Amino acid sequence: MMNRFQVCVTCAYADGAYASLANSEAWQRDIDELGDGLFRYLVVELSTKENCETWAEAIERIDHAIHELERVSNALRLAYLKEKPNGQTCQVLRIQDLDH
Repeated sequence: MMNRFQVCVTCAYADGAYASLANSEAWQRDIDELGDGLFRYLVVELSTKENCETWAEAIERIDHAIHELERVSNALRLAYLKEKPNGQTCQVLRIQDLDH
C-alpha cells in the first residue's frame, strides 16, 4: 500500500495521469511497467522503505531532487553553449533551441 506522500505524487505527477496507481494492489509492478524513471524515482524516494516519515522530509527530498535536476540542466546548457559559440546565454537559451 502506498503511503500518503506517494499518493500525493501519483495525483500530482503528469497532471494526475498515474493517479489510479494509488488504489492498485500491484502498484509496484505497475510503476515498473510504466517505464517512467522520474516517476518511479519520486515514488521510491518517498517510500516508507526509504524512511520517509514526515511531510517536511518528503518536501525536503523533493526540493533536493529539484536542485540536482537544475544543476544537471545548467550543466547541459553550458556544455551546449561551449559547442555552439554564437553568443547565446543560459538566460535566453530555450529548450527548442537546443537541437538546432
